[in-house]
Amino acid sequence: HNPGPPHKLQVHMHRMRLHLLLALATQRSDCLRPRLPPRPSPPRRDRLPVPRLTSVPKPGAKPCGDDLDRRIASLAGPAVLSFLILPIAQATDLFWVGRMGEALALAGQAAAGQLYSTLSFLTSTLPTITVPRIAAARAAGDDAAVQEAIGEALALSCALALVLGAVLWRFQRPALLYLGNPNALPWALGYSAGRLPGVLAEAVGLIGYAAFRGAMDTVTPLKITAACSAANVLLDPLL
Repeated sequence: HNPGPPHKLQVHMHRMRLHLLLALATQRSDCLRPRLPPRPSPPRRDRLPVPRLTSVPKPGAKPCGDDLDRRIASLAGPAVLSFLILPIAQATDLFWVGRMGEALALAGQAAAGQLYSTLSFLTSTLPTITVPRIAAARAAGDDAAVQEAIGEALALSCALALVLGAVLWRFQRPALLYLGNPNALPWALGYSAGRLPGVLAEAVGLIGYAAFRGAMDTVTPLKITAACSAANVLLDPLL
């Protein structure tokens, strides 16, 4: 009795049955599975619409009458007029001092005027720093920063004016002798004594003008300057 070959044949037949059953079961499960719609293929990169970049026109170097030019003119015009009015006060003082018929009086006024012009030059740097700070804070809508910038500039300007006024009061005689004629010293001292109290008021007005310009308002400083110059012109004959 040799059971080897029939046993192997049975095993082989059994394996073939299993493979056939698995194939039928797989085919049946594929038939029962619901068919889904095919997924849309993603669009190709080369077919995507490319947005067109619109070029932003750059402002030209020359005026063209647009809104920006009109805005600049509305701000620059009153500021230029305000600076043109300032020499009227000095010209008015010169006119009435000249009517006194004393040449030394004019020499004394010139020396004192040069001294106070130098003093104004030392404090003129404060608006250059204050105006950009106020403008940036106002553009950001930060009222607290605007008040802080004005307060700091006002305190610094008043402190500087007091210090320079004290130094000027102490050394005005040698300074006037250096700038003018010794024979005109009495006239220069009188003119300087009358103008010295206005140093503090000038410091406050300097920061006030800077605050208005930082807030994009150049009309209000023009009105104040015109009113002060008119008062100077009217009161000079009386005082």
